[in-house]
Amino acid sequence: MYIGIDLGTTVCKGFLYDEFGTVKAEFHEEYSLIFRAEFIEQDAEQWWEITKKAIRSLLSDSGFPHIQALSFSTQSISFVPVDPN
Repeated sequence: MYIGIDLGTTVCKGFLYDEFGTVKAEFHEEYSLIFRAEFIEQDAEQWWEITKKAIRSLLSDSGFPHIQALSFSTQSISFVPVDPN
């Protein structure tokens, strides 16, 4: 089984595929944007929480407890600072 996660601008989509590329389970959930005066932000912790939720959901919905590979697609212009420096 293989999982693909797409963290788009406003929705997280996840799919579980078998070895033939057949979709065995799907997940999608929207998340919010944080509007500032001159830019838009998102909460990276929310990305992490929804990604964990997606993986749990895909595995539980499918009945398959193990995966062979996990792939991610994300927003191309986003970055996440990891410390104050």
